[in-house]
Amino acid sequence: MPSPHPAGHCSAAREWLANRPLRDDPRMAGHGSSLTWDDWVRQGRDAEACLLEFLRGRPDPVMRSDIALALGFVGGERGVGPLIDLLTDEEPAVVMEAAAALGRIGDPDAVPHLIEALTSADPNVRANACQALGELRGDRATAAVTATLGDSDPFVRAAAQQALIRIRR
Repeated sequence: MPSPHPAGHCSAAREWLANRPLRDDPRMAGHGSSLTWDDWVRQGRDAEACLLEFLRGRPDPVMRSDIALALGFVGGERGVGPLIDLLTDEEPAVVMEAAAALGRIGDPDAVPHLIEALTSADPNVRANACQALGELRGDRATAAVTATLGDSDPFVRAAAQQALIRIRR
C-alpha cells in the first residue's frame, strides 16, 4: 500500500525520530535536526499517520519507545489500538512509553489494558500504568490504582498516590 503522505514527509520524520538526541526530554529534541519537537506535534494527524506507518515496520525497541512517546503527544484514536498492542511488548521501556501515551490520549478503551499492565514484573511499567490510569479516571481505574497502593515497590506506591490525587481533582 503506498504512503498517503507527500514524498519525503515520512522519511524526514523518520530521520528526525532516529537521530534526535536526549530522547527522554522532548523539550530538547530537534538539536541537529531541521524538525523540532513543536514542529512534530503541530503536524498532528499527519505525524500520527507516519508514526503508525513506522510502527508497522517493527522497528527496534528504542524506535518503538520513541514512536509510543510521540504518539502520546500527536496521536488520536487511530493510535490507541497500536499503543494497546505495545503494552505487551517484550521491552519494558516500550511498555512504559505506551502506557504514558495512552494516559495522554485519554481513551477509556485503554483502561482494562492498563489495569493488566499493573501486573508487570517491571515496577516502572506499573508506575506508568498507574499514572495513565490517573489521567483516565473512572471507577475501574480508581479501584485498580487504589489496589496498587499496596505494591511492594515504593516508586509504584508513590505513582499510585499521585494518580489518586489527580483522579480526585
